[in-house]
Amino acid sequence: MARIASVVFRGSSHLERLDFSRVSADVSRIPNACNNFVIRMRPRAQSCALVQVKIGHIMEIPTWTKPAVYGAGAGAVALAIVGFTWGGWVTGGAAQKMAESASVAAVTSAMTPYCVAQSKSDPRSIELLAELKAAQGYNRRGVIEKAGWATPLGTEKPNTELARACDAALAAG
Repeated sequence: MARIASVVFRGSSHLERLDFSRVSADVSRIPNACNNFVIRMRPRAQSCALVQVKIGHIMEIPTWTKPAVYGAGAGAVALAIVGFTWGGWVTGGAAQKMAESASVAAVTSAMTPYCVAQSKSDPRSIELLAELKAAQGYNRRGVIEKAGWATPLGTEKPNTELARACDAALAAG
């Protein structure tokens, strides 16, 4: 049920306005014409007249609204695609992984001189360096970890990335 706000009777000889703002009526059966509900009725005169029924609470949406909403949606999708592919945007998970790898790289680069200094000051350095030269692949990292050169101060476990960086520094130097 919709509420009829007003009804205007238009005839050839008279114009009459009735107020039905307090009356509920079912206007769903009235055909639609030009955004107003139009029916044929017989007012006081015996001839047919055109009756225009206006509904008070219907919001008229401009015709440009639908294309504007579709355009905004398509623009948002295009912006997201361009941003994530070429703009350098990343998700929260990817940013966290990048931050973790950057922190590991920073710790490794800062601690590599410590590892090299530990290898030089170790009393068993000659035999450990000979064992390091004889080892191949991931076994080289294991020799450095067992020697304790890749264990930072205050920790009990050796740092794997530090052991790799120390191996590269010892092999180069």
